[in-house]
Amino acid sequence: MSVKVPIICFLHLSPLVFIPLTVNKLLKSGLLLQEQPLFGIVNTNKAHDKTPLPKTWYGGRKPVKLRIEITDELTEDEIIVRCSRVDESVQKLQAFIQSLNAPKLTFFKGAQEFYLPIEQILFFETDGEQIYAHTKNDALRVKFRLYELEEMLPHYFVRAAKGTIVNTTQIYAIDRNLTASSQIKFAGSHKQVYVSRHYYSALKEKMKKWRK
Repeated sequence: MSVKVPIICFLHLSPLVFIPLTVNKLLKSGLLLQEQPLFGIVNTNKAHDKTPLPKTWYGGRKPVKLRIEITDELTEDEIIVRCSRVDESVQKLQAFIQSLNAPKLTFFKGAQEFYLPIEQILFFETDGEQIYAHTKNDALRVKFRLYELEEMLPHYFVRAAKGTIVNTTQIYAIDRNLTASSQIKFAGSHKQVYVSRHYYSALKEKMKKWRK
């Protein structure tokens, strides 16, 4: 992956034990590649004096500066990404970081259980009394109601109709209909759903923010 502009990430993590886990996941994602010194951990807690010396990581062809600050002043952990503009690389980094907190759903089909990354789901849809998660080529049952999924899912999942929640990052096209529901098409799949006029504006606004 090519990073067009340097990205400085400030990860404020109160518990020291969480740092290796977070860094390890970032490295495994392929977004950051450990090569030579540039990355640093800054410990602002007086209780921890033995802070590791700075190391450096590169993402793609240009350096990605990642700085971790340990502080007792925060009530919850936060991640801040500083960049000159939001391009595809930044969006991928954003999606990966958000996926760390994504719900770990179990999907069912017959007697089988499936464990899929949430970003592979195109949409969730009500079918009678059941809720199904649709991938590009399959439909798997989940044991949650739509309103429960709305509270659990990453922000790029948005209600499209009373019985449908869609993954806006997987939307390929929308055939707009001014007098009725508009048709949503997904990348790499024949599957289609409809967004009602009631939810259309909110869906478009979410897609606009995501794709800036």
